[in-house]
Amino acid sequence: MDSAWESGVAKFGKSLFIITFGGAALIPYAIVLSIIKSVQVILGLSFVSLFPITITMSDLIFFIPFFGGWFWLLIYVLHAWGKRTRATLGANDNLSGVAISLGVARYLHEHPLKNIEVWCGAFGCEECGDQGSKAFVAKYGVQGILDDAHAVIPESCGAGKKIMIWKGDKMHKTEYIEDTYEKMFLAYRKVKDENPDMLEWHLGIPPFGSSDACRFAQKGYRTTTICGIEDEMKRPSNWHAITDTPENIDPTTLKQVLDVCLTFLEMLDSEMDDS
Repeated sequence: MDSAWESGVAKFGKSLFIITFGGAALIPYAIVLSIIKSVQVILGLSFVSLFPITITMSDLIFFIPFFGGWFWLLIYVLHAWGKRTRATLGANDNLSGVAISLGVARYLHEHPLKNIEVWCGAFGCEECGDQGSKAFVAKYGVQGILDDAHAVIPESCGAGKKIMIWKGDKMHKTEYIEDTYEKMFLAYRKVKDENPDMLEWHLGIPPFGSSDACRFAQKGYRTTTICGIEDEMKRPSNWHAITDTPENIDPTTLKQVLDVCLTFLEMLDSEMDDS
């Protein structure tokens, strides 16, 4: 479960990467150039030295030409992060994931599996460093409960033009063990054989963002994330937007994800029969 706030940064399209990483790159850039300028001032290489203002070659070559960029970056920061004043309802991000988990639990209550134990739940505090899943992994990992487990995280599965099964997490530079996501993709293909009108699903790694799965992967446990994506940026629908409301949830998409999750579990259960 997220505690998502409306964010102006979510409104940017392809320029999101340039803006975010370009802005971040300005920080070490400024530090290095400040050191160079300090050396020039100490060596008396200033063109203008009227305390507290000094102008050196660094200013002429680097700082002054980039002044417009610094000013624009300030405007961007104020717009993107200064508007975090309204909490979104989070219907897609990520109450849709909670709905999937509840759907699995309800189905298995009526159709129990023979060989495997399934835990259904929801982690809190995802937006502040995955604290819920981090605590879960810390508690049950040392008990050995997660050693033979698969952790499947449905993330923003209530809408989207496509569905992506994650192979890893660039934000935390974490790769998932292929066993889980490969089995999940096989489950999708099995469901699609019976329902050709399903959304397109594919394996991939999102260019930004993360999910609770990273806390399992970082400790070497098998995991994957299933996420609805809206555009070429692979962002969830209505991501961190005030429009993330129940009215914008697609029940058909939820049902497709639920069907694949249940098929995945049935496949695991059948593997135990074979062994």
